[in-house]
Amino acid sequence: MTSRQSGLYYLPLILLCFGIGELISQVPSENYNKSADLNVQSHAHNNHAAFFIGWTTQPKRNNSAFTIGADYSRKFSHSQWSVGVLGEMLFAHHKEGLALVPVYYHITYEIWLRSGPGIEFYKNDGDERRHTEWVFRFGAGYDIGLDKWILTPSLDLDLYRSAKALVLGINIGSGF
Repeated sequence: MTSRQSGLYYLPLILLCFGIGELISQVPSENYNKSADLNVQSHAHNNHAAFFIGWTTQPKRNNSAFTIGADYSRKFSHSQWSVGVLGEMLFAHHKEGLALVPVYYHITYEIWLRSGPGIEFYKNDGDERRHTEWVFRFGAGYDIGLDKWILTPSLDLDLYRSAKALVLGINIGSGF
C-alpha cells in the first residue's frame, strides 16, 4: 500500500468525526455557561498550553511506555470548538515520537472531546531506518481549574493501520 493510499485509509474516520461534532454542536448545552467561578476564570482565555505526563499501552505490539508531551490549542471566539497541535514522546525499548493536529469540542467548560490525524515516527532497535505511520486519535479530558493552572486527566485511543494504543495521563497547563 502506498503512502497516499494509507492516508486515504483514515479519510472516513476524519469525516465521521467532523460529522459527529457538527451534530453535537446542534444540541443546546445548558451547562456550558454554568460553571464554578474558578473554572470560568481558568477557561476565559482563548489559548491553552500544557505539558503531558502519562502511560501508553500498545497491546498488539507488546509495548507499554512512559510518555511525555506538550500541546497547544486555540479556541475559536464565542465557540465550543478549538484546534491545536500536540507532540508526544514514548520511552520504551525504542523511542517513538508522535505529532498530531487535533480538533477539540468543549461539551462544558470542564469536559472536552478531541480527535485528529497525526503521524508517528519510530526506529526499531538495530534498524538504521526511521519508520513513519499514520495515526488517528480519539480522546476525552476533564479540566480542573486550580487558580491560574489547569489540571486535566485525559484518556486517548490511537488508531494505527497496524495497531491500537491507549494513552492515559495528566495534562498540566494554563490559559492565556
